[in-house]
Amino acid sequence: MEVGALKALVVSLMAWIGAHTSYPVPEHPPLVAVVPHAYLEKIACKGPCPILGLYADESVVYLDDKLQVDTNVCARSVLLHELVPYSQDL
Repeated sequence: MEVGALKALVVSLMAWIGAHTSYPVPEHPPLVAVVPHAYLEKIACKGPCPILGLYADESVVYLDDKLQVDTNVCARSVLLHELVPYSQDL
């Protein structure tokens, strides 16, 4: 997915979160880093695990590079799932 399209998707998902929860819509959405699965395993599990996404700090959401968020609704749900804790932290 192109960077601009991914940013637009994140903005729309953040707006959805704001419309359906009491969480604020941030002025600046988090950076979404698309990374290899092995990187997610390393930072989240310290070994093999079925992780697909991770919100690990105040400004970055990590997604497995195998996810097709532009065409797969389940992949988008992983992104949405990781954006909620970002909203909660605000």
